[in-house]
Amino acid sequence: MKKQITDSRRVGIFGASGSGKTTKALTLVAKCQRLIVFDALDDFVGKFRRFTSLDDLKSYLIKNYVKGFRVAYVPPYGSEIKALSDLSKFIRELQTGFKIQQHNAKITLFVDELNLSFPLGLTRKKPDNGFGFLCNQGRHYGVNLIGVSQRMSLVDMPFRANLSDLYIFRLADWNDVKTAISMLGTPYKGGILNLQNYKYYYKNEQGIVA
Repeated sequence: MKKQITDSRRVGIFGASGSGKTTKALTLVAKCQRLIVFDALDDFVGKFRRFTSLDDLKSYLIKNYVKGFRVAYVPPYGSEIKALSDLSKFIRELQTGFKIQQHNAKITLFVDELNLSFPLGLTRKKPDNGFGFLCNQGRHYGVNLIGVSQRMSLVDMPFRANLSDLYIFRLADWNDVKTAISMLGTPYKGGILNLQNYKYYYKNEQGIVA
């Protein structure tokens, strides 16, 4: 899976500011029929229909489920963790029909700046977190997840441990570099340290790195 999301996936895209990770994410979701962008920093103004109220977003998604939607949800500042959890729980409910095989319609949830809304250690404190559930069980509900972050070492493990696709761009923090090396393997250390903007390593669910 290099160009488009075609099956239920867990995609992690990690890299420093300006490295090309957001461009890659937008390429992957270019043809998704049902797309929700969790836009914590309000960076996607003008690209998607924008919502700041979760209730308004829910109503819109239900109304437009059949014909599809491409929307961005900007959560309240300081409430990113709860907002993503609540949105994820709603997506689970919305996709119950897929789970019980009433239909085959899928949803893609693209979470930008994932470390803000799903930080390291979160699910140990809050095992009922909605996004954590999607990380572990979302495939059964037809939910694709794309998580983007500058700080991969600060993203909680249920996401990083369940990836079907991993993209590593240039990293700025040594802790993130170490995490990338642990996920790709020590033979890639030199390459990771020397990545240039818009260049990346890709690892698929079979463990093949390209």
